[in-house]
Amino acid sequence: MIAAARATLRALPHSLSVNLCVISPGKMKKLNHEYRNKNRATDVLSFTSIFDGGDVLVCLAVARRQAKENGILLGEELSRLTVHGILHLFGYDHEKSAAEAKKMFALQEKILGTHFLLGEEAPLP
Repeated sequence: MIAAARATLRALPHSLSVNLCVISPGKMKKLNHEYRNKNRATDVLSFTSIFDGGDVLVCLAVARRQAKENGILLGEELSRLTVHGILHLFGYDHEKSAAEAKKMFALQEKILGTHFLLGEEAPLP
């Protein structure tokens, strides 16, 4: 996750401070309900801070399930969620429009491609 965060921050025009946190499904469900009115655990949430940066919260249980469903290693899914969460901190929002989604996911996959090509993250089983 740390290497994915570094790769993302290197790919963007300015830097910011990011806290990466792994949280339980129960905590993620509570936060998702409180801030997005969705009563379920989600994979990643991002929160900007009053300073230059924010928090990226990842639910390991959801990430593990999604990795299995998509036939990928857990490390790859955690990297994807880390990049995704940081892009939200930079103002990208795939829920705004199809054009915004296309832009965000293209950048996400570009960063991930570079990240894994450079071998920056050892995959987790």
